[in-house]
Amino acid sequence: MDKDLIISNLNKNSTEIIRVALQSYLGSQFLSIRCFYDADGGKGTRFLPTKKGLSIPLGLMEDLHKAVGKAIEALPGWSGEAKDE
Repeated sequence: MDKDLIISNLNKNSTEIIRVALQSYLGSQFLSIRCFYDADGGKGTRFLPTKKGLSIPLGLMEDLHKAVGKAIEALPGWSGEAKDE
């Protein structure tokens, strides 16, 4: 049986979390980043997965780490607004 290692649950809103986990499936290991919804109507005791998520091969984790770091560095100067050319 494959075993998940939950790294973190991040509160997305009052009814959803974003779960970061290490998972193994059919002999392959990956980083899973997936939205889960509160199946107990707001009690926060039982979360079920949604279709929203990513499964990232472990070989790409270092590249993902660098990309997230670059995104964090870019935040202060980024407005999200389209720029006129």
